[in-house]
Amino acid sequence: MQKQAVGAGMGQGAVQQVQQNQGFVPAWMRNAQAASSGTNTVWKQGDAMDPQKFKVMWRANGGTKMQQGGFGYVYFGGYDATPNPKARPLSINTAIKLPNTDPDSVKAHYLEMEINKKIAADGGVPGVADFIGTVDLSPIKAQLPPGIGAMDGIVWRTVEGKTLDNFFDRGGGMSPVLANVLKVTDSKPTKIKGGVCYIKTELCRNVLGRTLIPLTALHEKGIIHRDLKPRNIMLAEKDPQNPLCIIDFGSAITKGSRPFMNDFTAVYAPPEAPEPDFFKPESYDIFHLGITGLRVLMPSLIAGENGIATLGKVATVEIPGYDYDLRAWATARATDTASRFEFKALNAECEALLNQPELMDLLCKMLDKNPANRPSAEQCIQMLGPEWVARLQEYKEGRQSRGNCGTCGQPVYSSDKGRFRDARGTYFHEGCAQMYS
Repeated sequence: MQKQAVGAGMGQGAVQQVQQNQGFVPAWMRNAQAASSGTNTVWKQGDAMDPQKFKVMWRANGGTKMQQGGFGYVYFGGYDATPNPKARPLSINTAIKLPNTDPDSVKAHYLEMEINKKIAADGGVPGVADFIGTVDLSPIKAQLPPGIGAMDGIVWRTVEGKTLDNFFDRGGGMSPVLANVLKVTDSKPTKIKGGVCYIKTELCRNVLGRTLIPLTALHEKGIIHRDLKPRNIMLAEKDPQNPLCIIDFGSAITKGSRPFMNDFTAVYAPPEAPEPDFFKPESYDIFHLGITGLRVLMPSLIAGENGIATLGKVATVEIPGYDYDLRAWATARATDTASRFEFKALNAECEALLNQPELMDLLCKMLDKNPANRPSAEQCIQMLGPEWVARLQEYKEGRQSRGNCGTCGQPVYSSDKGRFRDARGTYFHEGCAQMYS
């Protein structure tokens, strides 16, 4: 299984129970401890981490540099969180992001660090990259490769899995791994004139719903992702409660601020790109997710190189050509008798979408040209139906089971005060944690 990090395009936060004066105590644990003790202390981020405790082969030829992007590097390895020499070993699998030497990359790196601290405040957001903390690598500078622009690393926990785009079947069908993790099956065929057409309605609804739920929490925190696409949605195969995880906040901004750089992915970006609407910036993410949903839905938009080419033309030429009226575009394709369009298979898929009125209405609203007219993440969930409204309510109440306690075997819920997760990913109740330690 390929390792991916959930965070800067790749990383998810780790958590361990150790004594605060003996080792690393992550933010969510200190929040829980403060809440259970009745204090008003609110910890804003994880403590600075000890660079000497990372087990990472930093040099490029060490084989552990996972990915190099336009703005920097991400490395993965272990972090020794063992509280003392006599304690049982605790190791966290981590991903560390560092910028390259470009001044804009360095500035963007520190802005991303602040976004992650905001996400992690008060215990983080389930279904979103879980930021651990920062590390000053100056003491081990000699071990680092050339080309690093700053010594302050952003740290997440790694997770086994890949991003959503890796599971797009090149034939346009349903990936067995994706279907199994998200617990969806091939949708029933949709009737169209002269036959039937297979579009992935259940997969589309599932991807939309599972991404919209954590997106509501991000927007409540005033965070706009600005690059919500399949490559920035991780399939977390070992987290049944939150199998999709939003990653990579390198382009994110807070509500009321402006982007530092005019970066955007044209295929997924709304017409107001690169800058979100001042009055309703959250709608920027809604448009992105609408295009993602359309791509997941239609086999012609994911099938091999033709699918990539089709998606590019549909998103940047055809839909804008109909003034971002998705229904008008789909109708034109579905009724095309003059061979005006390329990629003929897409015509039948558009006809099938028109015969799925609830899903069609949702996607039309998400892709509205006017940001003010797009629904909020919560309104999108309401349009998906009662099942997703109930899931959102459970999410808000913190009644999501994080798995069974490693000591007593009973469910551990997100709302349980004092809960913790060990290096192996097992959750414990607060009382059971004492027995564990």
